Amino acid sequence: MVPERIVALEVPFAAEAPQPLLRELRPGAEYPVAALGPLRQAVKAVQGKTGAPVALPAASALSIASLAMQGFVDVETLGGSRPVSLYAMTIAKSGERKSSCDAALMAGLRAFEQEAQKAWNLDYASWEIKHALWKGQRESILSEAKKSKGQNRTAAEADLKALGVEPTAPPSPGRIVTEPTFAGLARKYAEGIPSLGIFSDEGGQFLGGYAMSRDNRQSTLAAFNDLWQGNPIQRTRKEEGSYTLYGRRLAIHLMIQPGWSAVRGWAPAELRRSAEPQGNPKCPRATWPPRKPSRYLCGTGDGGA
Repeated sequence: MVPERIVALEVPFAAEAPQPLLRELRPGAEYPVAALGPLRQAVKAVQGKTGAPVALPAASALSIASLAMQGFVDVETLGGSRPVSLYAMTIAKSGERKSSCDAALMAGLRAFEQEAQKAWNLDYASWEIKHALWKGQRESILSEAKKSKGQNRTAAEADLKALGVEPTAPPSPGRIVTEPTFAGLARKYAEGIPSLGIFSDEGGQFLGGYAMSRDNRQSTLAAFNDLWQGNPIQRTRKEEGSYTLYGRRLAIHLMIQPGWSAVRGWAPAELRRSAEPQGNPKCPRATWPPRKPSRYLCGTGDGGA
């Protein structure tokens, strides 16, 4: 049997137009305002005042609530107890009033921090006096022991025990940082309160900073993943020594513009790759509302607002 001859047909070449490197993003669904619970009224008020898409004040409100509560409660999951910490990213063009929404909702926290700072200044001044007295007494005891060439060692030990441990400085009251390295964050956890937030309406400062540089990005993200799961901070450095910090919590809310390279470049992909191997959604929850104002205006009576 003679096989049939296959004749190749010539297909005329048609040049295609350049294809975009990035796919067109589909419009998101309407923001589930009704799911905001007790935050709903505050979000409505800020959205009505600014005229911004409702997703912008909602993202800020949820992030601030996370920061406020993460030091007091955890959430029970199938994998056990986990922090209620939220990692969020808001993407909106300049003029969309994302900073105005955030400032209105952050006002209470800023005022609280200001009052806490005033109280800390008084506590720190008192600590300086106590520490100076403690240090002077300790040096005097050691000096006397040295002069006696060890003859009064037992008395010196008793005096040091009676003097007590070194007075501890009052913890730094600041809760908000904008562009820390993880080493700096760990230092603040050691010296300050156990609940912190990386919040910035100019998120490019952090995403383009030292902590998220090509050489440091993976280690920073891995450390954030550990905090998100409630794991302790374990540090071993020549300059710092070795220590472990338990019960530390971190909330993140970064606000950036769509054109910033982190949005269309490495950020979502890197954060997603960092999260997927462990099967946990640690990459930031992104909010990117359409440019047109939301229909959920304060006082419209819309059931979804």
